[in-house]
Amino acid sequence: MANPNKLSRFWQELKRRKVLPFLIGYVAACFAILGFLLDSADIFSVPENTLKLLYILSAICIPVVIILPWIINRKKPITETEETSSRETPSEEGAAAKHNLPAQLTTFIGREKEMQTVKDLLSEHRLVTLTGAGGCGKTRLAIEVAAQLVPVFEDGVWFVDLAPISNESRVVREISEALNIPEAPDKSLVDTIIETVREKKLMILLDNCEHLLKTCAELTGQLIQSTSHLKILATSRESMGITGEQVWRVPSLTLLDPKAIIDLESVRKSEAVMLFQDRARLNNPEFELETENVSEVATICSKVDGIPLAVELVASRIKYLDPKMILDRFADRFEKVTSSDPRTSKRCL
Repeated sequence: MANPNKLSRFWQELKRRKVLPFLIGYVAACFAILGFLLDSADIFSVPENTLKLLYILSAICIPVVIILPWIINRKKPITETEETSSRETPSEEGAAAKHNLPAQLTTFIGREKEMQTVKDLLSEHRLVTLTGAGGCGKTRLAIEVAAQLVPVFEDGVWFVDLAPISNESRVVREISEALNIPEAPDKSLVDTIIETVREKKLMILLDNCEHLLKTCAELTGQLIQSTSHLKILATSRESMGITGEQVWRVPSLTLLDPKAIIDLESVRKSEAVMLFQDRARLNNPEFELETENVSEVATICSKVDGIPLAVELVASRIKYLDPKMILDRFADRFEKVTSSDPRTSKRCL
């Protein structure tokens, strides 16, 4: 029995090389010419043998008409994206990419150990929830892990941002839109999603579940129980508390002990200091870690407990202040920066 995927690709190639329009045009022209000759055979005294010969030639030329456009248009081979478009999304219509992960505008610093841990957890569990205080880097870590796992999931990795959602009834719709699954008549949207992804190998990244925890817990439970290969990576300040959920708390970035002797070589051991340096350069391209300021930078990172968002906020001040000035000016505020609410952190600095 023919492979449906091969037949589908062959059909797409026929259309791309414009074989069908050539063939249809040729057949239409043959019918028109032969019809005209039949109608006017008596007028022009066309011999019957000539008409038979035209029928034979018309039939013989059909393979030529098929092969000619196939050869002419061979220089534009089907791309890998086009070949796999029918299987790259969980919906029947398909899409151009195997993921919808948001593009990141800044460099991802460190976290190699953490990324490997999350990938190991996903290999063993179908629902993994990354927890931690606001600003600890749950979302960025999840996106980086998901990006590396795109080749693993044949039917894609799909990002669902729940941060702007306040109505719990919108959660299932956000998932369906991310997966490009339309509503079906006389069927609930949840059932439609389950039916569509039941046997597909894909991952959903549910981001910022904490304010919709009950709905997310119920929905993820239904999806996991009703499908075979679906995996869900979630981020939330709290766990969902459902059966089968593997919870992992995202740690802060690695730090240097400000009381120890710090040199430029030891900077590589601190993800927080490396993040500070990278974000500081975004605001002041002339900024460099030097022997004179590395101790202050390490102290700043330690004061904010290595929380990524807090480090980035403080580093943005390099546009106006040097590390020592930041320490002097905000010494009484650093304790507030570690607030679990990132919006409070912004106000503090």
